Amino acid sequence: MVAIKIPNSVRLVTDRLKNLPLPFSYKSLLSIVALFLLNRRGISDCVRTVGFSMSVSTISNAINVFPKGRLLRRIRRKIIKKILSAENNDRFIFVLDDTSNPKSGKKIFGVSYWGDGKGVFKGQRILCLAVVDLITKKSYPIDFMISEKSQDVSMLDQSIELLKNALEEGFPKLTVVTDSWFSSIDLIARIRALGCHYCGEIKKNRKVKQNPNRYTKWTNINDSFKGKKREKVKTKWDNPRIQNGKRKRKTIATSYCQLKKSKSIYKLIAVYNRRNNKLAFAYYLSTDKAISGARIWMLSRARWAIECIFRTCKQNLVFGKLSCKSKKASNLAIEMPFYLYSSIVINPQDFGGNEKESVDKILSRIQASCSEDTLRLAIGGQKPELLKSLRIRLDARRASSKPLVSTAASI
Repeated sequence: MVAIKIPNSVRLVTDRLKNLPLPFSYKSLLSIVALFLLNRRGISDCVRTVGFSMSVSTISNAINVFPKGRLLRRIRRKIIKKILSAENNDRFIFVLDDTSNPKSGKKIFGVSYWGDGKGVFKGQRILCLAVVDLITKKSYPIDFMISEKSQDVSMLDQSIELLKNALEEGFPKLTVVTDSWFSSIDLIARIRALGCHYCGEIKKNRKVKQNPNRYTKWTNINDSFKGKKREKVKTKWDNPRIQNGKRKRKTIATSYCQLKKSKSIYKLIAVYNRRNNKLAFAYYLSTDKAISGARIWMLSRARWAIECIFRTCKQNLVFGKLSCKSKKASNLAIEMPFYLYSSIVINPQDFGGNEKESVDKILSRIQASCSEDTLRLAIGGQKPELLKSLRIRLDARRASSKPLVSTAASI
């Protein structure tokens, strides 16, 4: 949809960033913010559909000189103040994860062949660090890195670098929660060396033993839970149907084990769908042996918040979709969506939302209001029936249906 009028949200974000020492004009910054916030597919699409946008070459030049880290630095300062002002730091956790950004083309920064749980893909591999509030269920992306195959630095080294940078900037030593890909003994030991506890899922093929004696044989992880007492758990991060009692709660068993290639004893839980299941569907580990098994399960569920960040940014904020080849442009294509996402989570009222609304819903309203304003300006407000007809035809719920007014009006 063509955008003629500058939305208030675009103007708001641009005004907040205009005091940055940027080597380009205010109008160029306005165009960049509109590109991401209005979810345009690329620079050319933004120039074609956004009436107040600068030219393709002007936007490209501005994107290629945008300094990395200036946006998320402001977000980190706000999050640090929020954490330090809270009575209990245990309500916050670090969540570490990576996501794929498929791309093709020559000489694009960070593009290579990578492997993930779904196979091999060509594109960028992006490592992200986020903070999750366990009470309000809000999540804030605070830092990221784009991996490079040419460097002699592994993904685990980059993970530790992100955590070090966060701690040096003033974040307290929060528990780090990950998925099973980050559950290596080396990474866990390095996280503990930073003073942070680790919690995350581990793979089912890990070998463990409950007695650290060197003569004790290593066994399958499932065997260490035989005969252990099982209890039902429920957290506010569970499926709403579980919380409302419409579905059965999960069952967990707790054990203390030593992992192979490690000298430390960890607290492990096995999670079962039913109390009498022989095999668990997942196993989780924590270096903090004082916390309960129910909290370990809650932290593992809270980790999913970072996946929701990736989904929203990819669907509604043009996450990583710019075709620019430089490192600064690639970084901006990740940093700007993260900055906009966190800005909406911190102050949803500034974007016409409220605390109970999701970021996706607020973004949909911003983009829909842009289309509404354009329609009103295009027909001059003189034909309300035509405005109603066009509005109905643009309804997203009819994306796969014929644009018939008589049928659409029944929505």
